[in-house]
Amino acid sequence: MPYGYSSIALLVAVVGIVSALPLLHLDLGYNHGDYYLMRLQECNNTLTIHGLWAQWADDCSGPSFNVTELDPILNQMNTDWPSCVGHSTNADFWAHEWSKHGTCSNLEQLKYFQTVLRLYGQYKYLQQTDICFDKQFNHMDCPSNSTATYYDK
Repeated sequence: MPYGYSSIALLVAVVGIVSALPLLHLDLGYNHGDYYLMRLQECNNTLTIHGLWAQWADDCSGPSFNVTELDPILNQMNTDWPSCVGHSTNADFWAHEWSKHGTCSNLEQLKYFQTVLRLYGQYKYLQQTDICFDKQFNHMDCPSNSTATYYDK
């Protein structure tokens, strides 16, 4: 007999696990919904922008980040969207947010950052770290599987 009992037990275990996968609800970073999640971060004792993330995709193809396109809004970007953790400069942080998330928005680079700044200005009063919007950028309740928390400083 080429297969022992341990091989058969392993095969049964693998089949059982694979068949159960559709029943598991794993959080792999994206909820795969038709909405945007704007994440705010605590930076110097205030909530600032971390990013606006399309929940249906990330790392989409698109033009490379060009910091000079942000010249018209650079002062506001430095104030409302500073790099606080993990990036050496604000421009490095914005480049990451653009390439990972902004390219999925179907907006031009300047329009993406202007939109995020506008939404931040309108909704930062909520003092939430997670604020959700539909695909037309209308405010909505975040789905129950979102990790929305309140900021109380």
